[in-house]
Amino acid sequence: MSVRFLPLTAATTIVSFIGTLVGTLAGTPAAAQPAPPPASDPPPAAPQTAVPPAVPDAPSSAAPSVAPPKQGGLPRGGGLRRKGITWDLTLTGGLRLWDGDEDPSAVWLARARAGALLYREPTFVIAGVTAQAGALDTPAFGFEVEVINLEHGFWGQLGALGDSGGAIASAAGGYTIFGLEYQRRLSGDREGDQALFLMLHVPIGVILVSLQPPPGVVVR
Repeated sequence: MSVRFLPLTAATTIVSFIGTLVGTLAGTPAAAQPAPPPASDPPPAAPQTAVPPAVPDAPSSAAPSVAPPKQGGLPRGGGLRRKGITWDLTLTGGLRLWDGDEDPSAVWLARARAGALLYREPTFVIAGVTAQAGALDTPAFGFEVEVINLEHGFWGQLGALGDSGGAIASAAGGYTIFGLEYQRRLSGDREGDQALFLMLHVPIGVILVSLQPPPGVVVR
């Protein structure tokens, strides 16, 4: 029996086929995993709008309105006030409220005073000569000094008089045109006579000054 060998080319082909078959049976290598997609860039941030710094409100240039002062009258607290010197005439009348035991006195009193008025509001000072009837029952003449506070309305007065019976001292005080006056005889045969009167007191000079407009005020 003779053995016949295959040509070399055929043998090579058979060996290559067997190798391919063995590789197939052993399993094909795993397919290469696809590369992950590249990470996407983050979305661009929204542009920020610049906020201008707060600016304080500018102060108003308009000046606050001020009510104009009233014309005329006597302003209080450092306003326009009158001052000066002028004449005065004061008229006084009264009724007796009380007298000493058995002291002769009239039930009424009437007096006029003429003099000078010095004033710096609200204070008025009056000095003048006076003539009196009634009171301690005899006519009397003398001198008086009076101070008036026109703002509060109070007034006070001192007087020295003389009549045929001797010297008389008087003191009075009141509010607005009303007051009380006390008189007492200091010398003479009737020394010690005294009486108290309810007074109506009208300083005409002070009234006329207070009715005038303050300096610098024009009344229309």
